[in-house]
Amino acid sequence: MSRLSDTDIAALLDHLGVRQPHRDVLLSWGSTDSVQARLDALTSLQRRFLVAVPFDDLDLHYSATRTVSLDVQHSLRKCLEKRRGGYCMQNNALFRAALLGLGVDVYSTGARVNAVFEPGNQNLAEDQWLYHGFDHMVNLVRLGDGKVYLVDVGIGTSSTTAPTPLATAASGPTTMLNIAPAAHLRLRLGTTSQHADPARAKPIQLLDSSLHAVGEEHHAKWRPVFCFDADTEFLEPDFEMMSFFTSTHPTPWFRRDPVCSRLILDGDEAPIGHATLFKDRWSVRHGADIKEQGQVQTEEERCRVLKDKLGIVLTGEEKVAIRQYPSALRHDE
Repeated sequence: MSRLSDTDIAALLDHLGVRQPHRDVLLSWGSTDSVQARLDALTSLQRRFLVAVPFDDLDLHYSATRTVSLDVQHSLRKCLEKRRGGYCMQNNALFRAALLGLGVDVYSTGARVNAVFEPGNQNLAEDQWLYHGFDHMVNLVRLGDGKVYLVDVGIGTSSTTAPTPLATAASGPTTMLNIAPAAHLRLRLGTTSQHADPARAKPIQLLDSSLHAVGEEHHAKWRPVFCFDADTEFLEPDFEMMSFFTSTHPTPWFRRDPVCSRLILDGDEAPIGHATLFKDRWSVRHGADIKEQGQVQTEEERCRVLKDKLGIVLTGEEKVAIRQYPSALRHDE
């Protein structure tokens, strides 16, 4: 299993801007007995990573090869040198390699994203809320308190912003405020209608999302995001196969639509929103409030948004690579 060296970890922590005392806790993980100190440090690392390493699929649009590499050294160089990230399997693989290098007890498994979570499917009829095949990667961490935590840095605006305890039969669902004031995520044990016999199927972890405060009368129906079995560890070759399908098959939306998203934190490292580009539209949101938004008409305008709002500067070669590709916008001559 790939892991970062001490030198790589130091460079990554510098790039992320992880503050004290969290940095010391991370670097002395094996000798830190406090579960709370570990949890606080891991939360800081996760949030800083979501800020500095965007969720994006730009490799499939602004690249002559249109290929996705899961090599963690490749992802690390993109992060440090270009302020770039990648999609789920790239970002979560890099994060896992960092955790392994720090001595964290972490393993990964595959997840199935639900169709209603895909862009443009918000109004999908409930009987069409079906899970895909394995198309997402999640990391699971043990901190020493008997719990297993979901730590996901690879699903854009629905990435958990803190380690989230898995649901158990004893504890019931785990609900967390992901982005103030009202964006919630919920982990619960359950089965899906797609099981041959849901009543006899083994319960798995189901992640749901809602954009309204829990308990409000107008509380929106929980919508499924993805599901996974925490008892099954996936190996690196499993994710290579998953990524090959996701990046080459015409069905996944990544090949159709450019996307880039970064988390926004306040001065106390509390998550308050996202800066996002999707296709030709961009926005900067703080909670439920849209601070800025716009629509671009040309490739030059889209590249300018990537630079000014998301901190990504594409090279001349990368800008040219999208020409004649279906996702390209009009070019200024």
